Amino acid sequence: MTAADALAALRRLGADIVLSTDSVRLSAPRTVVLPDELITTAKARKSEIRLLLVQEVRERFEELSAISEYDGGLSRRHAETLSALSTMPAPSGITPEQMRAMLDAAARFLAASA
Repeated sequence: MTAADALAALRRLGADIVLSTDSVRLSAPRTVVLPDELITTAKARKSEIRLLLVQEVRERFEELSAISEYDGGLSRRHAETLSALSTMPAPSGITPEQMRAMLDAAARFLAASA
């Protein structure tokens, strides 16, 4: 099983794969049982999975930057700033709702200063 196959299988099962600065963390709801073989494969291919996740973040960053710049009318610098905020994990203690509110406020601020 390739790293891409393992990543896809984990996601299909409802696992959460989080990329942090120096690691990859895997978690799943208590109701989900991840097969031992899949966990073993994920551990063995951790560095490859990390590279795939980094590539996904980079592609998302570029896509968001282009949308913000061309559709949103932001400068490239402002578009990349907003994209960086959008693709980073929420700081510890910040809820997804708080993160969305912060991103919305940042987008409004950057649009007003364009």
